[in-house]
Amino acid sequence: MQLGNHKKSKASIIFDWIGETIQQLLISCVFTRQVWFLILQRLNFDVVAPLTTNVHISSWWKKAIRGAPKEMLKGLNSFIILVSWEVWKHRNSCVFEGATPNVNLLLQTVGDECALCCMAGASKLNEFLMRSPAHRSQVLRPKGFLFLFGCVFFSLQPMELL
Repeated sequence: MQLGNHKKSKASIIFDWIGETIQQLLISCVFTRQVWFLILQRLNFDVVAPLTTNVHISSWWKKAIRGAPKEMLKGLNSFIILVSWEVWKHRNSCVFEGATPNVNLLLQTVGDECALCCMAGASKLNEFLMRSPAHRSQVLRPKGFLFLFGCVFFSLQPMELL
C-alpha cells in the first residue's frame, strides 16, 4: 500500500484497520486501547479506559474528566494530551520510518515525557501523577536518582522501592 511517496510497512497496518482517522488512531485502534488501559491501570484510573470502538474521543474524554476530582482536572487533561501526542508520534514512526508498533516502547516514552514535563515545571501534571490513588507517596530509585513515583511510573528498567 502507498501513502503519498511512503510505502506502508506491515507494522503500520495495525493503525489502519478501520480507516485512518484521528478517532481511530487515538481511541478506537486495538493497539491504542491497550496503551490507554495499561497507562490508566497503573494510575488506578482504568475505569475510564476506552474499551470499545463505539465511543467518540470527545465523549470518552468528558467521561474521564467527570470521574476525576476537581483538583486533578488540569493534570488529567495535560496527561491525555501528552499520551495522545506520543501515540501520534509513535504511529508516524511506524508509518514513515518503518518502526514496529511496540506497546512497551510507547509506555516508556510516555513515562520519559511525563518525567521531563514534571521536571520542567508542569505542576498540575505532576500533582495528577502524584495523587493517583494507587501510588501516593511512593518513591523509586531508577538508575541512582530519586524521583517521585508519578514522574517515572512507566519505566521498564529495574527499580527498587525505598
